[in-house]
Amino acid sequence: MKLIIMVIYSLLISIAHSVDVESNLVINNSAFYSSINKLHSDELAKVDQKWIDYIKFYRTFYVEGENLGFYCKQSPKVYYKDRWQRDLVINSFVSTLQMILLEQTVPAIAKYSKELSLSNDEYEALYQNTMGESCSENMSVMSHRRITKLFKDSFKNNVYKLPSVETNPLFASKISVKQSREEKLVRELTYTIGLFQAACSWGQRYESLRLLAPLLKNEVIASYVIRQMSSFKIKKNKGEGLEMLEYDNSTTKVHCDGIICRKKSEKRFLIEFPKGIGSSSIYDDMKAIYCQEIVNHTSEEEPEIDSQIKKLQTKYVGAEANRLKAQFIALITKTPDFNVWTESFETINSYLKMGMEFFWDKWAKQSLNQIVENLNYEEPLVLKVVDRNIFTDKFSFTPKVILDLNSGEFDEEISINGKIKFKFFINIPKNDLKWFFFQYRLDDSGNPDLVKSVDKRLRYYVDHSYSRFKDKLSEYIIKGDVSDIIMSELKSQMLYFRNIDMSHVEGRIYRVPVEINVSPFALIYLKNKNLMKYYLDREISREKDFELENRIDSMAEKSKK
Repeated sequence: MKLIIMVIYSLLISIAHSVDVESNLVINNSAFYSSINKLHSDELAKVDQKWIDYIKFYRTFYVEGENLGFYCKQSPKVYYKDRWQRDLVINSFVSTLQMILLEQTVPAIAKYSKELSLSNDEYEALYQNTMGESCSENMSVMSHRRITKLFKDSFKNNVYKLPSVETNPLFASKISVKQSREEKLVRELTYTIGLFQAACSWGQRYESLRLLAPLLKNEVIASYVIRQMSSFKIKKNKGEGLEMLEYDNSTTKVHCDGIICRKKSEKRFLIEFPKGIGSSSIYDDMKAIYCQEIVNHTSEEEPEIDSQIKKLQTKYVGAEANRLKAQFIALITKTPDFNVWTESFETINSYLKMGMEFFWDKWAKQSLNQIVENLNYEEPLVLKVVDRNIFTDKFSFTPKVILDLNSGEFDEEISINGKIKFKFFINIPKNDLKWFFFQYRLDDSGNPDLVKSVDKRLRYYVDHSYSRFKDKLSEYIIKGDVSDIIMSELKSQMLYFRNIDMSHVEGRIYRVPVEINVSPFALIYLKNKNLMKYYLDREISREKDFELENRIDSMAEKSKK
């Protein structure tokens, strides 16, 4: 998911952040780059600024995590008055994440349940079983009774916004229909429940983080917790400025006194929360404490841990732990993660391709349309016979047929030279050719039956020789039968020549050359026609594959039931 967003965002900002050095590159001055550059501008002009800000916010969310990782490489230090204060700060850090998880997951579970049309009884059974399987008796940041009330209230009156890209114009529309909406909601609900269990199962001791460990050690998530404790949030409308953060006094902050942890207002938090010796800000203190104590933290063994919690710890490892982290980020940023939607590599790969091809398909179609629009003529392809006076002498019997395929008046003016030539031969026995020559001169006798019989015989030779070349002509140039044109021209040439002398021809067969010359503008016309056919066929094929894959996925899901 992060990869797709980065691809889209890099496309969106590539123009705005170009510099003089880049503008001098050869590729930047090419027609290819110009067409992409124009498409960038056109697409940005059509997109509401809120969606651009949305992508910037999502990218910044990850960048802040990367910045925290770079900060830790500097080995920052923070010192407190004693070990008691240090432990209190670490516990408060973990408890803040715990509170954030509860505040996010409870209303999210209620919203998912509503979207999946769960009844009141089904919903109640869901959250009661979840709490019974996971919630620690030592949890102090929020009581079990208060959590239960929050579940009930959230189901009755819920305005929580779930992660979605269905209306986002920067995402390919096919993303929304690759899997059924219900399937995606169920998957997201599953890992949202996992996040709730991670929060509820922690026993308020940082020495044993349990299911919170993979979340806390993630730099992106830890960076978010640090911002919450420091009253910062990412600016959603950054504009042209470089500042990524802004002040927000409504963020979640938890202060612990031993193992008793409570959410505090900003004013109370600033008064009660310990500061590092020589501290410049809580923000710097929290970054340093994360780098020193949390990122490489090793949890203590808990031999007497509840069996149900131990079972949860073995469940959410490896890829499952990664999906928990992905769903947490999705709940905060409201951008779903494709890895949560499915475990199928092929399906995830298709999601990535959709995102990457989203822009390039638009560019290809636009480029094709632009090529068609740039044609400065409307004449169709015209196949015409070239005047035989240009290449023959009526006193020397050398029958030959030359055809020109033109498109527009410019092609009409171009001579035979400089055109793409296709050539084949009409093979006629010399004796039959002499017979044709004399029989057509007897046409004045007024015997229509005689003329038909001569035409029929000449047609046989033309069709037989042309049939070997017809498929090649249809594949590369034009579909259709040009045998009538060849036949008519050969018949005319029998009357054109004054005499017939084939003494110079070796063998029994005379090979009458037939040339088809394709003019430059006709070539452009054919190229664009083939391109349009190629892209149309490709889109039709993709749609068929996509529909087939959806049907297969749906049948597979139904078979599981």
